[in-house]
Amino acid sequence: MLTVNGTAVQLSDKELISLFFDTQPQLELPVAIREQLKELFPVPLPYASGLNFV
Repeated sequence: MLTVNGTAVQLSDKELISLFFDTQPQLELPVAIREQLKELFPVPLPYASGLNFV
């Protein structure tokens, strides 16, 4: 369950993962809610290529 500006929507596991990580998430939501979510998602994760971990 995700609440956006007072509106609650139910997301499947697949939709939630897509929302967090995909630049074009596959969501079955009203356009207004999708536009609001674009401001917060996807989560900006660091690019780990070329890093050395000790």
